[in-house]
Amino acid sequence: MIRGFLIFFFVMMLFDTALASTFLPKAFEGHFVQEKKLIKITEKSNILLKYQHPNNLYFKDSQTKTVYVCNATKVYKYDPPFIEGEAGNLAIGDSSKFCFSKIFDSLKPGLKNNRNYLVQKLKNNKYDLNFTKTGIKKTGIEKLEIIFKEGSQEFVDIVSMSLYLVDDARPLKLTKKEIIINDKFPSDTFKFKRPDNALIERMQ
Repeated sequence: MIRGFLIFFFVMMLFDTALASTFLPKAFEGHFVQEKKLIKITEKSNILLKYQHPNNLYFKDSQTKTVYVCNATKVYKYDPPFIEGEAGNLAIGDSSKFCFSKIFDSLKPGLKNNRNYLVQKLKNNKYDLNFTKTGIKKTGIEKLEIIFKEGSQEFVDIVSMSLYLVDDARPLKLTKKEIIINDKFPSDTFKFKRPDNALIERMQ
């Protein structure tokens, strides 16, 4: 009987792990409205986000035209010039320090406590992911608030995500317009080609 219980317990552990690992898609394309409240105004813009596990992220802001790309080795943030023909600004950094894909990488366990965050279920399909010291060091955020569509806890049914960066009481809110699941993006999606006249600086 003990042997049978151990087999049952082991199978349930595998089942539970499988459920957790399916929360975050291997790759997805997301269209969001980004919102950041400042002292007197609220900044809004439409953004395109492409993610592929692990360490791959592409981000484009439709208002500022800023492009952010990171992969396993490098991070690129390009701000185009206000006037066409002038030089844009390109910041290059080390992926291990500046890649925001770590925020999504950390969500692989789903809505279960883990070494990166503790999960608190609230009302109205809302969850708080409170990051541990390990998670804060890895991602740079203290808390992530997620609101799901009623009756669902699936990633594609996220209504909004609010990211609380370290020492910043005003969250960065992403309201979903559409999430499209992909198996894999083309190999050049997370590569960046430097514009000819870009001014380069190192991320600090």
